[in-house]
Amino acid sequence: LYLTHLSNRLKPSSLARKVAAIKFEFRQAGLQSPTDAEPIKALLAGARRTKGSAPRQVNPATIDVVEKLLSTCDDSPRGHRDRALIALGFGAALRRSELAKVRIEDIEVTDKGLVLTLPRSKTDQEGRGQQVAVLDGQRLKIKQLLSNWLEASGSTTGLVFPLTDRHIANIIKSRARAAGLDDQQFSGHSLRSGFLTSAAANGANLFRMMDVSRHRSINSVRGYVRKAQQFEDQAGSAFM
Repeated sequence: LYLTHLSNRLKPSSLARKVAAIKFEFRQAGLQSPTDAEPIKALLAGARRTKGSAPRQVNPATIDVVEKLLSTCDDSPRGHRDRALIALGFGAALRRSELAKVRIEDIEVTDKGLVLTLPRSKTDQEGRGQQVAVLDGQRLKIKQLLSNWLEASGSTTGLVFPLTDRHIANIIKSRARAAGLDDQQFSGHSLRSGFLTSAAANGANLFRMMDVSRHRSINSVRGYVRKAQQFEDQAGSAFM
C-alpha cells in the first residue's frame, strides 16, 4: 500500500530507491525482505510501463560550453569562485557532491596541473581515497583560476567551495542562463558528463577517461564514447 501510494507521484527510479532502502533495512535486521515478493516486482514493472524508465537526460557541458560559462564570470569574488568551480568540476570530471567536499589540503599543485585526492566518493564508499590528475590545459588554465579564487576568498584551509551540492547545480544553471543557453538543459552533472563527452569526441583512450572519472564499469563510460562517435565509421558509411 505504501509503494502503491508513492507510485502515483514518484518516478520509477525514485520508487526503486525506496524499495532498495526497505530491502537494506530488512537485511540489516536479519529478516526476509518483503520487497522480494512477486506483487512488489509487479508494481515496479507496472510503474516502468506506465511512466517509462528512461532517465531525464541533461546536456553535457563540453569544453566549448564551459568556455561560454566562464565568459559570463567577472572579476568579483563571486566571479572568481564560479570560474574555479566550473573549471575544476570539468577538469576533474567531478560529481557535484564531490566538488562540494573538495578541501584545500587535498590539492597538490604540480607543473602540469593538480593532483586531487578525494577522501570519499560514490565509487569509494569505504573512504580509501582516490586521486585524480587534473590537467592544467591550454584552454582552461585551471591552476590560475583556482589560485585567483583562493586569493580572493582568503582561504588557506578547509573547503575550497563552502557550498551545498544543490547550490553548485544552481550556479551551473545560472551561468548557462547568462550565456544565453537553456538552463533547464544543464545540471550539476553537466560538468562531469561534459568532460567525458569532450574526451570521447577527441578520441581519448577509454581507460584514460576512467582514470579521471573513476568509473568502475566500462559500460558506463562506453555510453559517452558511443554517443560522441555515433556517426564515425557508422555501419552504413560504405554504401549510403
